[in-house]
Amino acid sequence: MASKSTVPVHHPSQPNNNASGKPSATLSRSITNKQAELDALVKEYMNTIERQRELKARIDVLMREREAEIETKMQNMAKEKLALRNIHEELRGILHRAGMDEHSPPPAPAPPYLPP
Repeated sequence: MASKSTVPVHHPSQPNNNASGKPSATLSRSITNKQAELDALVKEYMNTIERQRELKARIDVLMREREAEIETKMQNMAKEKLALRNIHEELRGILHRAGMDEHSPPPAPAPPYLPP
């Protein structure tokens, strides 16, 4: 962690360039204001990082939920496909036994209608 830099403070025993002392007070206020701005920016940055972590965690949860939903749908589709395949095979067997499958010759045309 970086150490805080210290700003030399005017000591009363040192000679002051300005007899009124205003430059030192102004400089001190300026430094205090800049430090407050910096503290606010650091706080905002840390809040942003925390919010990004929260959002990433939420996205991860949503992705896992969505993947589970997709997996369930795929499993259900596979079951439906198998059921349809079984029904198709059963229908083909019925048609074959009835002589109406694709390998059977077409049925003979119906005799013409003759009035009684």
